[in-house]
Amino acid sequence: MVCVGGVQQSEEFFPPRAQNINWLSINFKTLLVWRPIPSSYTYTVEFFEQDQDFRRSPNCIHSEETECDLTNELSPLDRTYSAIVQSEPLAEAKSDLVEFPFARSPYFNPYRDSHIGPAEFRLQLEEEGRTVRLIISDPMTPLYRDPDPMTSPYRDTDPMTTEPPTALLFWQGQLMTVRDILQNDLKYRIIYNKAGSTGKKEVVSEFSVVEIKTLDPEETYCFSIAAYVPSRPIASRLGDWSPLQCTPRGQTMLLQELNVGVMAGALLILSTLVIIMITLTVFCWRHYCTRSKTGPPTSPV
Repeated sequence: MVCVGGVQQSEEFFPPRAQNINWLSINFKTLLVWRPIPSSYTYTVEFFEQDQDFRRSPNCIHSEETECDLTNELSPLDRTYSAIVQSEPLAEAKSDLVEFPFARSPYFNPYRDSHIGPAEFRLQLEEEGRTVRLIISDPMTPLYRDPDPMTSPYRDTDPMTTEPPTALLFWQGQLMTVRDILQNDLKYRIIYNKAGSTGKKEVVSEFSVVEIKTLDPEETYCFSIAAYVPSRPIASRLGDWSPLQCTPRGQTMLLQELNVGVMAGALLILSTLVIIMITLTVFCWRHYCTRSKTGPPTSPV
């Protein structure tokens, strides 16, 4: 028997296989996740492009974690990948196993399968509220654009000897947006409706600046957007919907509501005055009648 981490193990320790292996990817940030949490053993992740050789992620060798960040490993993005999670005994544990237990992930294609989160946007009113312009900010990814070696100011720099951040700029360039990756495949679905109305209209646009015209300037309109990639499989075409944003309330509507409020206030004041006048009239009449019945006061004899 061998004691590892306070746990007695036989010479032929056989660690369990990983289970529930899945890909978790949002805006091309891609993790491989699985279960269970290891106890007295570790995991090593290997991945491969379809019909290609296995590669190892340097951050996921003999790991005690149950996730592996493969964001920067899965390149090119438009290829199909799979991974295996291999269960291995700790370094101090003895094992004569030639092949350790492993389990394989489903296939994953970042370009087709990475989920797209909600996009941010802002509203601009044009033509006195008859047109609304939506200015959409394409979601950012954690991936860097490869710099053009012919135009980079660091093209004559040796990246192996240059200290960051120059080396970072040389090798990685700038962060990319979802549009940088999907290009013309990226579109946006826009839904909008009048405030308080259940009827909705929908527009699909391939641009990040969209104009919605022929609106009623006296109405309030609410908008929500979602990234849409029609070239993808149905399950991954639509991204997350953004929170609703609404236009300011129309000037005419505000004036109408103000007029209604003024009229209501005037009616209330007039009603109060009428009640006061009626009350005073009744009081005075009763007082007059009482004095008439008793007559004028008499003088003492």
